Amino acid sequence: MSFPPRLVEPLAESGHLVVAIDPRDTGGSTRYDGPPIDLGAILAGDLAVAPYTYNDMATDALGVLDALDVESAVWIGHSMGGGGVAAVQAMAPDRVDGLVYFSCSPGFGEGPSPEFLDLVLRDEPGDSDTAIAWAVDVSRWSLGRQFDEATAPADAACRWP
Repeated sequence: MSFPPRLVEPLAESGHLVVAIDPRDTGGSTRYDGPPIDLGAILAGDLAVAPYTYNDMATDALGVLDALDVESAVWIGHSMGGGGVAAVQAMAPDRVDGLVYFSCSPGFGEGPSPEFLDLVLRDEPGDSDTAIAWAVDVSRWSLGRQFDEATAPADAACRWP
C-alpha cells in the first residue's frame, strides 16, 4: 500500500473502517506478465494495447467493497489511484460518499517530459532497496520543493515488504 502507516493508523484508531487496496501492478497485488506494453502507443491515446484501464481498476475496487459487504465509501486516490477513484465515481456514483485526491494529475497536456519518461521507464526494481530508491526518486521529482529528504526513505520503505 502506498499510504504511510502514519496516515492510515489514526483513521482506523478513530473507528473508521480503512480498506487499502493495492491496484494491479502495485504493492502486494498481482503483476502483469504478458507481452511488453507499447507505452508510446498508450501515450498517443491507443488504449487498445493497454493490459487494463482505470475502469478495470475501478471494477476491482468495487469488487473489494462488494466482498466486504460495504455499500459506499469515501474514496481516496493517490497518484495513479486518482484515475481509479474518478472511474469509480463515473461508474457507480451511488457508492461514493466523498472523493479525496492527492498527488494526482489530470493528464500530461503536451505529453510527458523526458525527465518523467526516464524515471518511469526504468527497469523494474529487482529488490526492495532498488524499489525504495526508485520511489524516493519519483517522490523527489513529483514533489519538488515539498520533498522531504529526511522522511522519504522511510515513507517509501513502507511500500515494499
